[in-house]
Amino acid sequence: MRQSEICAHERYNPIFGHMLEGVQVIDFEHKCLYVNDAAIRQNKYSREELIGFTQMEKYPGIEQTLIFNKIKTTLIQRTSQQSENAFTFPDGTCGWYEVRIIPVPEGALILSLVITEKKHAQDILLETTKQIRAILDNTPALVYIKGLNGKLQFVNKKLKSFFGDQFNITEQSNPESLVDYPEGEDITVITNKETITKEVTFQQSYGNQYYYATKFPLIDRNGDAYGMCGILTDFTEYKKTQIKHQESEHKFSYLFQSVPAGISLSEAESGIFHDVNQKWLEFTGFNSKEDVIGKTISGLGLIGDEKQYSQIIESLNANDFVKNGEINIRTRTGNSRTFLVNLSNIFIDGKKYILTTCNDITELNRTLEALNESEKNLRHSQAIAHLGHWTWNTITNEVQCSDEMKRIFGLDPDSFSGNLTEIIDQRIFPDDRDKFIEAGKAAPVQESQVPIEYRIVLPGGSIRYILAIPGDRNIDENGNTVKLSGIIQDITDRKIAELKLIEEKERLAVTLRSIGDGVIATDVSGNITMLNGVAEQLTGWTSEEALGRPISDIFNIVHKTTGLEYEKQAQSIIRTGLDTELSNNSRLISRRKKVILLENSGSPIKNNSGDVIGVVIVFRDITEKQKLIQSAQRADKLEAIGILAGGIAHDFNNLLGGIFGYIDIARMYCEPGSKIEKNINKALDTFTAAKDLTQKLLTFSKGGAPDRKKTSLKPVLKDKTLCSLGESRTTCVFNLQDDLWQCDIDEYQIGQVVENVVTNALEAMPQGGSLIVSANNKTIHENSGVLNKGNYVICTFQDTGNGIPQNIISSIFDPFFTTKPKGNGLGLSTAYSIIRKHDGDIIVESDIDKGTTVHVYIPASSANAIPTIEKPEPARKHGKVMVMDDEEFIREILGDMLKSMGFEVDFALNGQEVLQKLQQSHTQPDNYKAVIMDLTIPGAMGGKETIRKLRELNSKIPAFVSSGYADDPVMADPNRFGFTDKIQKPFRKKDLQELITRHLM
Repeated sequence: MRQSEICAHERYNPIFGHMLEGVQVIDFEHKCLYVNDAAIRQNKYSREELIGFTQMEKYPGIEQTLIFNKIKTTLIQRTSQQSENAFTFPDGTCGWYEVRIIPVPEGALILSLVITEKKHAQDILLETTKQIRAILDNTPALVYIKGLNGKLQFVNKKLKSFFGDQFNITEQSNPESLVDYPEGEDITVITNKETITKEVTFQQSYGNQYYYATKFPLIDRNGDAYGMCGILTDFTEYKKTQIKHQESEHKFSYLFQSVPAGISLSEAESGIFHDVNQKWLEFTGFNSKEDVIGKTISGLGLIGDEKQYSQIIESLNANDFVKNGEINIRTRTGNSRTFLVNLSNIFIDGKKYILTTCNDITELNRTLEALNESEKNLRHSQAIAHLGHWTWNTITNEVQCSDEMKRIFGLDPDSFSGNLTEIIDQRIFPDDRDKFIEAGKAAPVQESQVPIEYRIVLPGGSIRYILAIPGDRNIDENGNTVKLSGIIQDITDRKIAELKLIEEKERLAVTLRSIGDGVIATDVSGNITMLNGVAEQLTGWTSEEALGRPISDIFNIVHKTTGLEYEKQAQSIIRTGLDTELSNNSRLISRRKKVILLENSGSPIKNNSGDVIGVVIVFRDITEKQKLIQSAQRADKLEAIGILAGGIAHDFNNLLGGIFGYIDIARMYCEPGSKIEKNINKALDTFTAAKDLTQKLLTFSKGGAPDRKKTSLKPVLKDKTLCSLGESRTTCVFNLQDDLWQCDIDEYQIGQVVENVVTNALEAMPQGGSLIVSANNKTIHENSGVLNKGNYVICTFQDTGNGIPQNIISSIFDPFFTTKPKGNGLGLSTAYSIIRKHDGDIIVESDIDKGTTVHVYIPASSANAIPTIEKPEPARKHGKVMVMDDEEFIREILGDMLKSMGFEVDFALNGQEVLQKLQQSHTQPDNYKAVIMDLTIPGAMGGKETIRKLRELNSKIPAFVSSGYADDPVMADPNRFGFTDKIQKPFRKKDLQELITRHLM
């Protein structure tokens, strides 16, 4: 010890050494010079740990306390100070002290007396008073107290606020006067010391209020009643929820049974049916649900095609849904029916189910697809709302609970320690503990307290829902919350009702989302109450925008042909109470004026009394379906005419070949400039027209394929359009995308399409007009109509002509259909056939007096151009050519033409002769220089069969195929089948000369 510390001890210890008060002497630097035994016990340090050390060293952070400021004041101003303070020690303990600070020569003498117990008793007394007032004034219940004389002694704020001007305590206006209480009931409660509880209803101007009313006696410590307390607990919202649920339950059940589609719900794992609706029973032939529930589809013998059914289930397991699948069902009576089904995997209470909606499409009964079954209606058990209060010491983490709170939480009054951690570990539901702890951290620092809902687990394992409402905060001198009080309420019954109502709505939402049709429901006034997602897409209105509006504003349908509005469907159903169904003649005009072809049906929604309380309308977009039907019908027509055209054109080409071949040969022997030569030239001029006519007919023949090459559409579009315009007064504008994709096309055929479409546009504008030709890239992400998903170039021709009437627009692609006096009806039919053989499509839109727009879809190229086989080295000298054809005049004409070019000619009637002569020629010096073969030889080996064996004998000899079937795959791509080139019948000498020159000369 230093000298100053020794002096202080000698001076002060004889006086203060044995005092019960703590005594410390510090110098002006706050260093401890002397401390007595009592102060050592208070400071929780030994004398050696205190003497010679400053207060700041032993108590970090003491500079921010009130007591330190008072010590500092005494040291500076040399005046005595006195205060009561709470002090927290470094080990976390806290105590209250009465402190006096007196200036002494060394610095300051500090006298301290422990008053923690006294302070604790004061706090308990103050807290008890606050708790009673907080319970009575802050509880959501209406509370009043009466004396033995029946006079009111107390009413809480909630009761005064509720009754308002009707209640005045000074005039002794009793709450019982506002409800029908039995006379003398208060006397019974006090005399018999009974508790009475009942439901009461208050009729307010804004509606009925429902309360649980409880009366119980007030008992003193001697067991005598000194008054009565009445508590009225509001359960209006619970009651209204119960009423709304009953109405919702009835509407949903009626809607489920009224849907004109069959609906079933079965377990995903076992396939056991849980519910089916009446329409499902009608479809399958069963009389009641009891015949179906608890059984499987196999057990009921409904599966008509096991493989088909297994494929649908596999698809469902892979994708969680199946949309518009077809399945054969054997009804109870043994009839086989085909159904259109939608299946979805759904989860109810964590269990997987299959929701199936079905429509019998055997006889095209277009009915509404499916509302999911509703499960049993929500049931609520009634319970009286119980309230409890609590006070939480944030410093010690102790909780003081009222008896009612202990009862709600299932806490044993004798063994409960009062520690908040015990409540968290033993009672708070595990999933809610983090939320509970976070709320506990936030509550002490929040200005406005936020209620919190959580779950508790009682000793028996039952779960209850709790609403905790924080109330008053007790704040220390540093602004920290040291105590927090509030109330709790058991809201389990209300919460269960809310959760079940949410679950019911979610089931309805799941059902409506799984249906592939649009669904609209209205009230009895025709105002919309529900709009599902498909209905939003088709009408263009969101559910939020549509709710409450008249259905006629949202669902505007007109006749497909006349354009006249139907009688308002919802109003008709409400008026008649009968189901309605509109055929596919109806069109929906969407919000954005888009026209959609529909089929739809509607049914009334009725209550228990049979009164109509609303309408449900179910509808679907059948635009694509109608396009597929029209495409199929058009394909059937084209196939029929193709079979006829193929045979006629082939024979006609052979005849033309003979006629014009002989004429061409005769021309060789005429005197130049003679009259005979002139007449022969005129005859030959008709050759091109006759050949083009047969080419149009061949476009319809089966099995043909275009001679495709990878190229850009721009030159074809520009050249053929400008060529067709000629001297017309129509102005033309080209809008062609710069980076237009290339396509694999037959340039000649696509040019024919452009000419036909442009010619029709010009004929629709006899006085001139405007034609816009556009071409753009487009990717189709899903199969649409006859188009598969992929990249396309869309060529659009938009004119300002007279337009096409709606009643004939579906026929313009039919063969031989024409509205022109001199037309042959093959122009657009040919165009459509060509585009379909290019795997594309043509779509026409037209408005009378406004014009017509034709969209031509052509697949973009996704590969390099088709490779051609290596052409043999052309012969430099004339030699022998073999001609194979079953027609004698063809052989004769070809022989004369080839001889005139300097070749020798050998003939064969069929492929067998060709092969025999080629085998023999291997030993001959005059080998054949080329072979020309007819594609088909009736009853014998034709060119298509011969070429394969010929290539085995001689892979390099030039081989040419000849045929009148221009669209045969061999003629479209002769290289792929082994031929060197082709010559199409009918042909002239110059065509043969060009072929020979390319390959042999």
